[in-house]
Amino acid sequence: MADFVIPVDSSSTNYTLDVALSGSVYRFGLYWNTRGQFWSLDIFDQADTPLATGLKLVADWELIGGLGMASLPAGLLYVVDVSGQGLDPGIDDLGTRVQLIYDDGN
Repeated sequence: MADFVIPVDSSSTNYTLDVALSGSVYRFGLYWNTRGQFWSLDIFDQADTPLATGLKLVADWELIGGLGMASLPAGLLYVVDVSGQGLDPGIDDLGTRVQLIYDDGN
C-alpha cells in the first residue's frame, strides 16, 4: 500500500491545488463552509471539468472509492485524524491534526 499525503493546509479557507495521482493531474478545490462549519472538497480534471463536488471532509472516511467514476483517481482518498480522536477537521486543522491521504492501491 503506497500512501501519499496531499499537502493541504488551513492558511486560507478557499483555495485550489494541483495534485498528481495515479499518473494524472487533478485540481482540488478546498473550502470552508461557514454556515455548516465544515471543509468541502471539489475535484476537477486538467480541463477544469468538475468530477466530484461538495465532498464533505469527514474524519476517518474514504471520499471517492464508492463513487464508481472512471474519471476520478483509481485509488482511495481518505480524511485521517492523526490524533486518533476521530474528529472532523475544524477551520484550522487541515495539514496538521487532519490529513488528506491518497492510497494508490500498490
